[in-house]
Amino acid sequence: GAQRGGRQLAGMAAPCDEVGWFSFVTFGWITPLAVKGLQTQVHLADTPELAKADDTAANARRLVAQLDAEERRGGAHPLLRAVARAYWRPLLALEAVAVFQHFLGLVNPLLLQRVLVFQEAQNEAQDAGGGDADTGGATGAEPISAEAIAEGMWAIAGLVALGLFGIMFGRVMGLEGLLRSRVSLRINSALRGAVVHRCVQGGAGASVGAGEPEAPNVYNVLSFDVGPNIDIIWLVLGLWLFPFQFITTLMVLYSQVHGAVLPGLAVILVAKSICGVLLVADGFLRHRQYAAKDVRMALCAEGFGGIRTLRMLAWTPPFEARILEARREELRAACWRLWMQKMAAAIDYSLGPMVTLATLGYFVLQEGNELKASVALPVIVLVNGLIGPIAQFPGWAQHYLIWKSAYTRVNKYIGLAA
Repeated sequence: GAQRGGRQLAGMAAPCDEVGWFSFVTFGWITPLAVKGLQTQVHLADTPELAKADDTAANARRLVAQLDAEERRGGAHPLLRAVARAYWRPLLALEAVAVFQHFLGLVNPLLLQRVLVFQEAQNEAQDAGGGDADTGGATGAEPISAEAIAEGMWAIAGLVALGLFGIMFGRVMGLEGLLRSRVSLRINSALRGAVVHRCVQGGAGASVGAGEPEAPNVYNVLSFDVGPNIDIIWLVLGLWLFPFQFITTLMVLYSQVHGAVLPGLAVILVAKSICGVLLVADGFLRHRQYAAKDVRMALCAEGFGGIRTLRMLAWTPPFEARILEARREELRAACWRLWMQKMAAAIDYSLGPMVTLATLGYFVLQEGNELKASVALPVIVLVNGLIGPIAQFPGWAQHYLIWKSAYTRVNKYIGLAA
């Protein structure tokens, strides 16, 4: 595989699909192009050919065929059903990788805890025995048992093995990102192709007159509404994965700090509720912003088309005022959206330390436990793992509202019932 990946990329048909598995996983197939880029300017002739699975025309035909079939069946949401039927295999593979990644992430803090417990037992035995951990010293302290030593060594070996595996697993996660990007690119190009296909056929904008200001503009549809229709796929896959992530992480965290997990969970819910309100408002403002953008672009197109008439009749100032009013409305919504997004990001940035402080503070001050490294370090890792699944809900609410707006606009433009 590495030897095949070392071939020159120029003239190759999709090298990432042609090379062996080792070169594919380690990204060895891109090395010749990277070396050439360091030595000289890379030209179009030096790049590999596009993979057949990534070809825009092929993906567009595939989606259009599925869309036509779904329309003939007469079911609800034919566009969503067509995308799901066309790309269910790579989406299922990506979800399986995400499940594996989550469960592997829970192993690391558990192994770290066993290593720290073993080290603390050694330190206690050495302190009690005057430096002799095996005899327990003159004070009669209990020596470390053979079972505890064996368990500690197995934990150390497991942590080292997990670290070594993480070197390769990091590449696998990069590979997962590559596959996800390729799937997104295929669906994105296919959906754009379907919109253009309906536009050429004459069905685009059939439900709304093309001259009406509220009609979705084709530039806006292709540039701003296609992407959110793809993001809803990752939202659905995240919802399916959420119970596994939340329940397993909560169980592991409860096994470490017991009831102290509740204050941390309460902090997460309060903070994410605030973020949810902000991002839901952002979702509503998105529809308002792009509706104003449609009005502005329609007025600009109308003005460009009748510029001679506007000049001749001296209608330029009032027409310009209409355009500027639509622009002000668009900018007003954009500014409010920016404020909502930045406030939610600020809360997210400080949420990890706040949850950790609430959890460990309750664990020590209210329950009277001793805070050791074997408890604190795994809890910090697990708290971040607990925040992750819950933190997605405000974003999901925002993405749903954005998708709803974009989905309605795309369906309206290509003549489908939303």
